[in-house]
Amino acid sequence: MSIAQPLSNNASWKRTVTGREPVIYAGTIPEDSLLEIALYDPDAPTTSQDIGRVQVDWTDACSGCSVLQASLVGWLSGGPIIWDPNATTSLFTWNAAGVSIPTADPGRLYRLRLVAKKSAMQNVQIRAYDSGGASLPGGLPGRIRIDAEGSFDNVKQKLTVTLPREIPLAGIFDFVLFSECSLVKGGAISCP
Repeated sequence: MSIAQPLSNNASWKRTVTGREPVIYAGTIPEDSLLEIALYDPDAPTTSQDIGRVQVDWTDACSGCSVLQASLVGWLSGGPIIWDPNATTSLFTWNAAGVSIPTADPGRLYRLRLVAKKSAMQNVQIRAYDSGGASLPGGLPGRIRIDAEGSFDNVKQKLTVTLPREIPLAGIFDFVLFSECSLVKGGAISCP
């Protein structure tokens, strides 16, 4: 969706909002940090995107020691969107050709979680391909991109913002709390 508006001083501005990205440029994922990507359209969470595989490329600052932990959870369209504790998790060591993460069923909806292990992952790029191996038409649907451009005479300035359509909460729950005693906020503590 694009909107353009001329201004009274011979200046103009234009805003373009895109709901898909052919490549997600994720920048750096610090060591032991994560990036979560929705591989479905949050505005139509029951529609399959026909994603056959996801390609992740990154540069390595530690001579091949960085490791990508990738968790891929899928669910059938129309089902609740939940993080499956039995999600497929794989470890990939750095490779100059990147890594390819296949999906078990291109007809399912997926959420991908990437964690940098042993070292930060830099210049992370994520692409999706359909079940036939072609680039996903229009790109990945889980993010939104806003381009705002202003111009006056022969001077132009552009601002680009890219963000997830839904804010992931999965990183908050990266721990397990165990106690033999009851965990009660403001209540009496009872232990066996």
